[in-house]
Amino acid sequence: MIGSTVSHYLIVERLGRGAMGMVYKAQDQKLDRPVAIKFISREIAANAEQRARFVREARTASLLDHPNICTIHEFGDTPEGDLFIAMAYCPGENLRLRLEHGPLPLKEAVRIAEAVAQGLAKAHSMGIVHRDIKPANIMLLPDGGVKIVDFGLAKLPQDVGLTKTGGVVGTIPYMSPEQLRGGQLDRRTDIWSWGVTLYEMLAGDRPFESGTEATIMRAIMDLEPPSLLKRRPDVPQALEQLIAHTLRKNPEERPKDANELIEVVRSITLRSGSVPIVAVAPRPHASVAVLPFINLNAEPDSEYFSDGLTEELIHALSRLPGLQVVSRTSAFEFKGKPQNVRTIGELLKVGAVVEGSVRKVQDRVRVSTQLVNVSDGYCLWSQRFDCKMMDIFEMQEEVAESIADHLKVELGSKAATGLVKRYTENFEAYDLYLRGRFQWNKRSGEGFQKALEYFQRSLALDPNYAPAHAGIADYHVAVASWGLEPPADAWPKAKAAVTRALEADDSLAEAHASMGVIRMWYEWDWKEAEREFLRAIELKPGQPLPHIQYNLLLVQSGRSEEAEEQIRLALASDPLSVPANVYLAGVYHYRRDYDRSLQQARRALELDPNDIEAHVVMALNYEQKHQYTEAIAELEKAHKLSGNNPLILGPLGSCYGGLGDKKKALTLLEELNSAANQIYVAPISRVMLYLGMGDIEHAFEWLEKAAEVRDVLLCYLKVGPIYDKIRDDLRYQDLLDRVGLGDDVAELKTVTQHSS
Repeated sequence: MIGSTVSHYLIVERLGRGAMGMVYKAQDQKLDRPVAIKFISREIAANAEQRARFVREARTASLLDHPNICTIHEFGDTPEGDLFIAMAYCPGENLRLRLEHGPLPLKEAVRIAEAVAQGLAKAHSMGIVHRDIKPANIMLLPDGGVKIVDFGLAKLPQDVGLTKTGGVVGTIPYMSPEQLRGGQLDRRTDIWSWGVTLYEMLAGDRPFESGTEATIMRAIMDLEPPSLLKRRPDVPQALEQLIAHTLRKNPEERPKDANELIEVVRSITLRSGSVPIVAVAPRPHASVAVLPFINLNAEPDSEYFSDGLTEELIHALSRLPGLQVVSRTSAFEFKGKPQNVRTIGELLKVGAVVEGSVRKVQDRVRVSTQLVNVSDGYCLWSQRFDCKMMDIFEMQEEVAESIADHLKVELGSKAATGLVKRYTENFEAYDLYLRGRFQWNKRSGEGFQKALEYFQRSLALDPNYAPAHAGIADYHVAVASWGLEPPADAWPKAKAAVTRALEADDSLAEAHASMGVIRMWYEWDWKEAEREFLRAIELKPGQPLPHIQYNLLLVQSGRSEEAEEQIRLALASDPLSVPANVYLAGVYHYRRDYDRSLQQARRALELDPNDIEAHVVMALNYEQKHQYTEAIAELEKAHKLSGNNPLILGPLGSCYGGLGDKKKALTLLEELNSAANQIYVAPISRVMLYLGMGDIEHAFEWLEKAAEVRDVLLCYLKVGPIYDKIRDDLRYQDLLDRVGLGDDVAELKTVTQHSS
């Protein structure tokens, strides 16, 4: 065959054997270009059904014109009766050969998967199903291009019936359950094979491996694939979830088309090597973001009311079991920033966006709202609501139900008692509470203090107003957490407020979450704390804060995988939350994955360059990498941004100690001592400073004082890298037992030794 001419193609070399015959490289003598020619074997050509399939391949593939699909140039037959297809020549190697060297780097696997999905999207848009997506049919070109080859098993809708009834066509390890059963196939069988191929690119093995074809078929039909994250921990959760979604046994439960695959893959941003940065995964069809309502009143101090109504609507919609709602933090990121609704929707990965405006006139309020479809920018629904101020709760209920109806969301049993929960009949108390939340959300020292005053005034009008009690608890928890008051003063106040909130309404998720923080950081009752966090999540699964707080308990207990899962759940509904992004960086830090933690902290700083905790986390990572100059720069920024909070002087002194500048470290110690004469200074500040200088005895002296006052940061004793140098000391073990974190210390020590 080599050297012979077929039509106007000169056969140059043999490339290999395909499913139906030999494949050769040839030179197109008319157009002077290389091509690949596939010949159908004469045995197959003699079979009318197989010959028809070959003809179908030519007709099917010739319809497809896409950069990720191999182009068909010509279909014909030789004088001897041999059938052939001439197609574009794809230099390089197929993916099967590449995988013989092991799994691919994450970035490369995602790039190839996206290219294949793009090719499938084109085919599916024309009603064409490949039916044999596998590594051997994916060509990797030298210039980085990716092409799908061999549409010989494709099925056009009008050609159903060419394969005998019950016939199984394809490559078994990549075949879908319905394909193995010989059932009717559609684009979702390609979705399955795409998922198997991506799994193999990442894990190095197929998800359904076994010794014989029969056992592979049984695994595909009945078994779940092994955990991808256990085989490949650097895979982003959104990608792992997508692959699991593609491998659902029931095709109805898989992504409906390849465009969904592309959307998820593109949402996963990968930088420098294989380290993933958290991205927003596409949400279900019933997903919505409520943008801050515009305040149409002339008085600027009335803005609290429009913000409050927006937040109340977010809470109401979050109660719908069939609807995913972006949380307040991410939605309010767009306040006062005019952007196209479609752009906002795409950033938040939601199907619809709610916009609105509020105008108060004496004792009446007018709210205008509209629901916009993100995909095309069209208004799905709009309405104006006028009511008396006293009827505001009924109006909120009506707005929420209207939105749910137009999104085709089932109200379900959860919403049967009303989407808007009325905690008080006193409108003035409610109004004061809204003012308090408005001040609280400013996230400033002055704002926190004003918020406390409004919550107290609200309770003076209605002593049983549960959210106001919860607001007071939040204030005292924040004060205690930042070491702004002695724990013995702040925590009892927080607990008293939480207890009153739960007495007034035991179903208040925010109160259970705050009680969990108190049990964890002050009472050291880890089991009860976990119970409270889980109760809060059960009551409001879509609210990010309980997931964030539960993540802290899991981090401090050394359960880092569970901690990462919780923080990613928080990010799913609040992707632009700075605290959630910072705490994910914290998960990586305590796992000793400092580079990944730095990247995630930078992501948080992209959202808010002035976030104090993000700068601190950056510094803690730099310190562990012995990049003390960079760490000091980050801590000095944090110290300035915090209003010179003395708590930050501890890690700053530790870094100077690591740098060998003992004089500067001692100067900072003097500053701490001076500050302690005027305000409360958390003992852990001195612990960190002394550990950085290598003064172990003084460090233990202040660790004892931290235990006496129940310093919040002592709860990181089990996992903090700064404590690695004292883990062999019996005093460390004793402290750990007193804090309630003494289990599995030997295991943790082994982990830290291997990671250092």
